[in-house]
Amino acid sequence: MNHYYNKRLRNNARENRKNMTLGEIIVWDKILKRSGLGVKFKRQRPMGPYILDFYSAELNVALEIDGYTHRFDETRANDKRKSEWLLRHGIILIRIPDEQVFHDLSNLKIRLFEVIRELKGQRANPPPAPSKGGGIISFQGEGVIHL
Repeated sequence: MNHYYNKRLRNNARENRKNMTLGEIIVWDKILKRSGLGVKFKRQRPMGPYILDFYSAELNVALEIDGYTHRFDETRANDKRKSEWLLRHGIILIRIPDEQVFHDLSNLKIRLFEVIRELKGQRANPPPAPSKGGGIISFQGEGVIHL
């Protein structure tokens, strides 16, 4: 178990699993539940002060499905704090807009599989840290992969 796991948020995470958004349900059912990638993701994982939509301990990767509320300034500020916390703790964050889930699922699945495959390879042969000129796939400034 990751040492950032937050037991105090466990009940909230259970409730979130019962009330996932439509975008989260589709990503879980159509991509992550039985992906065939050999990487296990958990839903609504409490980490530090946050509950992550999806988390792979093997890759130390969080996946967030961003719905329409993520367009509001307050939510963007919260997303930025969450991204910064995850990056500080070495957790890679992949952000996916829910429009992509609803309107381009097959391409999303291909791109996500490519990213996960590359991350699995990089875990075997880690690149230099982003601050030393390395990085992972298409980090965009704040250390987040945007699909």
